[in-house]
Amino acid sequence: MFVRGIPVTTYRWGGGDHDGGDGGNGGDGGGRPILVARGWFSRASRFAGIVEALRAQGRTVIAFDTPGHGESGGRASTILDYRAVIRRLHAEHGDFSAVVAHSFGVLATFLTLRDGVRADRIVAIGGVADFDHLLDGFRTRLRLGEAVRAALRGHVEGRLFPGEPDIWQRLDAARRQADLSAPILLVHDADDDVAAPAQSRAIAAAYGSQARLIETSGLGHRRILCDPEVIAAAVEFATSPTAGVKKGS
Repeated sequence: MFVRGIPVTTYRWGGGDHDGGDGGNGGDGGGRPILVARGWFSRASRFAGIVEALRAQGRTVIAFDTPGHGESGGRASTILDYRAVIRRLHAEHGDFSAVVAHSFGVLATFLTLRDGVRADRIVAIGGVADFDHLLDGFRTRLRLGEAVRAALRGHVEGRLFPGEPDIWQRLDAARRQADLSAPILLVHDADDDVAAPAQSRAIAAAYGSQARLIETSGLGHRRILCDPEVIAAAVEFATSPTAGVKKGS
């Protein structure tokens, strides 16, 4: 697969192994595939524990590294690259049985679901809900002024999404999408230093009984992907025939 002329590595477990860049078709009897969407400054291999557990359930799993990350070419990626790759995988494989996303991958998942990609259920771990949260975090860490934030917003509007209406509403996963009926499992750690727990709480509040929020502690933003209890909860939800949800933590 190529995005902006850059080779993008995709992976498939079940019906074929890592394919070095094309994704492929088919499965191994695991039904429609489950997509895993990695976070920012990350790579698909960070989902190793979740992928292994899904494969133990006989499920087909697909994943990807965006440009500048993992085994893909290039030097950097944007949310547009996430959207382009997920769209291509959806066109190739059909509707996903589930999406399991982490961090920035959560925001990218909700954006692509607004653009016609379909999934039966969503697992969002340590999710970023609001693009503005990223801009604020970047500005705060570097001790930059409000003018820099305004310039970054202008870049997003003028360079990444020129002519696209209501982009800031679409870049906010906590704005409920009327035709998004998939059950949602949110998992977030109280000690997350990258995505504030309020990000997942906002999604949970927006979707009400459609969403369930599990809050952990002591795992932070990255180790949460390796925690056995988190893996078990994510896999159970992603593979459930009904994936019923009940609000709570």
